[in-house]
Amino acid sequence: MHRILALLLLLPTPALAHSWYAAECCNNEDCRPIDDLPETPNGYVYNGQVVPKSKEKQSKDFQFHICIRNGQILCLYVPGRGM
Repeated sequence: MHRILALLLLLPTPALAHSWYAAECCNNEDCRPIDDLPETPNGYVYNGQVVPKSKEKQSKDFQFHICIRNGQILCLYVPGRGM
């Protein structure tokens, strides 16, 4: 029984997978990974909307992530370059 419990504690949990989301970006509540986005000089395009560079943050897993609350984009995590 103790071995099983110890193994379960070592398994990664989805709640911790993206615990690096900034609190101002909704801290795991409204953030999720998304497919790669096209980039313009003014920012990345998500669902026809240009997300301004001021909302960009550095992704820690080399994927795009978006944080949306009540239809408003709070943050866009961008992979691969310093912000």
